[in-house]
Amino acid sequence: MRKLSTILFFLWMSMAVSASATTYYIAANGSDSNSGTSKSTPWLHAPGMTGCTGKCASYSSAAGDQIILRGGDTWHFSSSVGTVGIPWNFSWGGTSGSPIYVGVDQTWYAGSAWTRPVLNGDNPLSTSAVSSCKYDESSLAFVNLSATNITFDNFEFTGGCWRGTQNGYSSYTGMSYITRYVDASQNPINITVENVYMHGWTHVTFSCGSGGTSGNCDGGQGIDGDSHSNGGQGNIVQNIVVDGSDSDSTSFSALYGDCYTFNNNIIRYVSNGPICNNMHQFYGNLIEYVSESSDGQTHSNGFEFNSEWPGTNYVYNNVIRHITAAVTGWVNPSQTDYHFNNVVWDTIGQNWDVDPTGGGTNMYFYNNTIVGGGVGASGAWEGVLNNNIFINGGTTGTPKSTTNSTNWTTAQATSAGYTSANNYAPTSSNCNGTSPCPATSGANLTTTCSAAGSALCSDTTLAVGYNTSNHTVIIPGRTASARPSSGNWASGAFQTATGSAPPAPTSVSAVAN
Repeated sequence: MRKLSTILFFLWMSMAVSASATTYYIAANGSDSNSGTSKSTPWLHAPGMTGCTGKCASYSSAAGDQIILRGGDTWHFSSSVGTVGIPWNFSWGGTSGSPIYVGVDQTWYAGSAWTRPVLNGDNPLSTSAVSSCKYDESSLAFVNLSATNITFDNFEFTGGCWRGTQNGYSSYTGMSYITRYVDASQNPINITVENVYMHGWTHVTFSCGSGGTSGNCDGGQGIDGDSHSNGGQGNIVQNIVVDGSDSDSTSFSALYGDCYTFNNNIIRYVSNGPICNNMHQFYGNLIEYVSESSDGQTHSNGFEFNSEWPGTNYVYNNVIRHITAAVTGWVNPSQTDYHFNNVVWDTIGQNWDVDPTGGGTNMYFYNNTIVGGGVGASGAWEGVLNNNIFINGGTTGTPKSTTNSTNWTTAQATSAGYTSANNYAPTSSNCNGTSPCPATSGANLTTTCSAAGSALCSDTTLAVGYNTSNHTVIIPGRTASARPSSGNWASGAFQTATGSAPPAPTSVSAVAN
């Protein structure tokens, strides 16, 4: 019996070792016949990349594996330009406690300093639509994450081009930099996409078809996800930059599909911000310079929530500004929602467009600052409003209740020190003598924080900033207990620290076609 136990022990140990996590290295000067398990013997391709052969092609995954691509290297769509890697179908997943990591080691790079590895579709930059794509990537996903429990981190995407289609929302398959998809019976879950930089796209001029066709017909998106109303449980998109300042900025959606958690992202110069299904947490985002699509339809949004997670959901600490699209924010509440500490300004049309048909239990709208527009719906809706500031705007329809609201003209707000120069934060304790002063007259909502989430009381930092030198997100400092537990709160969004305001883009070159 002891001998059998010993044999079983060593068999178990052998199986455990064979299933242990391994780190694999990928570099543009590597070879797929290398072992891939050291920086000195890297593969040329990552598993699932176009061109992967040899030992790369025989990759067998284990939970906790790390796939490390060397910083500064580029994988291309066209072999005439460089090492091919696109499209890249990564179909291996880990476990919920040990996801597979696909990303970088910032101590390992080509060149004089670390930069992200690049996935390049090889089309030239253009700030307007083009007559044709040098490389047509219509219906292509540069990266397809077709498994669960994956972290995909720190890549740059550029050079995408597609031809427009004529069939409404189904054209969201036009092109994507990243697609998260398993199959119709298994939603992609626990996929984290973080720290990526997406830019440099364009498309061929076109318009939507006739016969009442609607939707975003221009077809491209940064991240394409699960289209089910409850898809993508546990998926996270965080610290990403989607910046179309060097691109055809009237032709691209930052995200379509699931955005269960969408936080600390920079979205700018696109024709649609995130278009979300199964929204659960949406916070700390800067969304700006969203314009109407060039597809001939009026449908673009700064952000859009088509459905939400069946539980309590949170939208807070976002800055939404410089929006010339049809709607700044379109929400479809069907659960209990808390929207707080958001600032919206320099927009046209409705700012926080609430569709009351969702029949949500309650929508709590606390301590927001809305400039030049309103919040509400055409009829009765389930909003409970408290401590908000409306400048040249207000509520539409009939919410459940509205208390402690401040309604100002632009002149009154400016006199009180609330201006765009400081994100409409209070600049003095008495509003420069303006009365009533929302800086001191808001209701204390501490008793609601256990339900609304601790961020309502302790994390009132507004959206992230943008470092344009390396296209990374600047996470501002967090201040605990930002709102007092007793005494009056300030009405409106109340920031205790912010990231740096995004400066004008630099080192951008583009050609108009």
